[in-house]
Amino acid sequence: LVDPSGPRARLEDEELYRELLGIFAAEGPERAGALRELAAPPAGEAAEEPAAALRRAEALRHAAHAIRGSARTVGAEPLARLAGELEGAARVAAEGGGAGIDAARVEELAALA
Repeated sequence: LVDPSGPRARLEDEELYRELLGIFAAEGPERAGALRELAAPPAGEAAEEPAAALRRAEALRHAAHAIRGSARTVGAEPLARLAGELEGAARVAAEGGGAGIDAARVEELAALA
C-alpha cells in the first residue's frame, strides 16, 4: 500500500521519511475512529437536523482531506485516492446535495487509515 520512492525522492532524507511514516502509522487508529464517528449520525436521535448533517459532512470532508494529504506525503497512493473520493462526496453532501455519505466507503477508508 505504500510506495516510498516518490516521498523519499522529494524529501531527500531517509530519516525524516521514516519519522513521518511512523507518525502516520501511529495516528491511524485515531483517524479511523474519527472517520467512523463522523460518518454516522449520533445514536439515539430519531432524525438528524439538516444543519447538523451538513456540519458533520463538512467535518468529514476536512478529515478526508487531511488523510489524503498525509497519505500522499508517505506514498500511500491507494489510501490517498480513496480519501479524495470521500472528500468529494462529503463536499457534495456538505453543500446540501447528493444522497449522503456511503458508510461502506467510509469504513473502507477507516480500515486503511
